[in-house]
Amino acid sequence: MEVSGEKIRVLREALGLTTEALAARVKPKPVTRQAVDQWEKGGVRTFRMLKRVAEALGVRPEALLKKGD
Repeated sequence: MEVSGEKIRVLREALGLTTEALAARVKPKPVTRQAVDQWEKGGVRTFRMLKRVAEALGVRPEALLKKGD
């Protein structure tokens, strides 16, 4: 599973969210802005977190994967 940090950034910006705002939308517990920065560099390491990020962005987890995954 390889996450596209670029897709996360593009979706976040399309929603008009700052990294802080996206961090606050993550459920059940918000994360830090630094975590969002890491995701945008492709740093989502677990499927559980991928699901949380996708939910915060309003997309399916598959939408955040690099092509071919």
